[in-house]
Amino acid sequence: MIDFKKNLEKKENIENYLRDNNKLENLELLEYMDSGSESVVYSVNLLNKNNRKQKKKLTMKLILHHKRENKQEIFISSKLKNLNIINFYSYSKVKDDESSMILIEMAKYGHLRNFQKTILKRNILSESLICFFATQILNGIAYCHRCRVSHNDIKLQNIVVDEYLNLKLIDFSISINYQKLKNEDTINLPCMGTNFYMSKEVIKSETIKVKDLNKIDLYAFGVVLYNLGFGKYPYGLKHGDEDNYDTILYKIENEKLDLKNDMDFSPSFLDFISKLLKKDINERISVNEALQHSWIKGSSLLLEEKEKTANAGIFLSYLITDQIKAFNDYVHPQN
Repeated sequence: MIDFKKNLEKKENIENYLRDNNKLENLELLEYMDSGSESVVYSVNLLNKNNRKQKKKLTMKLILHHKRENKQEIFISSKLKNLNIINFYSYSKVKDDESSMILIEMAKYGHLRNFQKTILKRNILSESLICFFATQILNGIAYCHRCRVSHNDIKLQNIVVDEYLNLKLIDFSISINYQKLKNEDTINLPCMGTNFYMSKEVIKSETIKVKDLNKIDLYAFGVVLYNLGFGKYPYGLKHGDEDNYDTILYKIENEKLDLKNDMDFSPSFLDFISKLLKKDINERISVNEALQHSWIKGSSLLLEEKEKTANAGIFLSYLITDQIKAFNDYVHPQN
């Protein structure tokens, strides 16, 4: 058994493990990408059986144990088919009851935090770029909910960016599949997720109606947008607080949402964030209301510009520098 907690970045260790279990016949291991406590992620080439010069670049996630959440991730990921959901290719056991391998679509720029830091080289983004990203994330969330799936771990690291600037949700390991439940049924929320993205009702493991499950993802979505716009977390949360649920809960319940900014963000954007980050789940915007919000609707002007622009790089430069006049006029109308 390979030790996933040691030498995860040593390609030869993973390569030997896969070879010993006959899993490298049609795979070429490329680069280490990421790891968790019981998983490691590499980029790979999937080789054509008939012509090994033909290759398709994919992401491989190697998981140590066949836990319930891993089986759930595989089941849900294989069922969801949408532009803003990572495309699932295959699953196989590497060793019976020991480890398994998932092959998924490759996203060239990695997760959104990586894209923010390495490609954009900035903490705070322009409103145009945030809106362009936000609409895609929201479309992915809305699709999940139409399929009766609550993601439950929306965060910057679970959103990836491909070469065409398409954003895609990944990692459904703690998602809730509620296809067999009715909207008026109740569900006990597990206190699971990534601490700074968890809403008050999740931290307190409250009982909510199934119809409100979408609001869990929308709160986390609000944290993502707040982070992209303000370069920090809402309600005064900061590094050092993440391991203390009492501190996080106290700040969410007692601190005011700070929407002061030096970026001249539009009132429409600030209104949208405030509706996503409502502390009371009953006051928080729903996914359908979010889709109808005026700020989100302004993204159609950005998409029109993308259609007219020669390549993704040029379009990205327009977004970064807020050069799309139609969008700016829309969110900052002249009195």
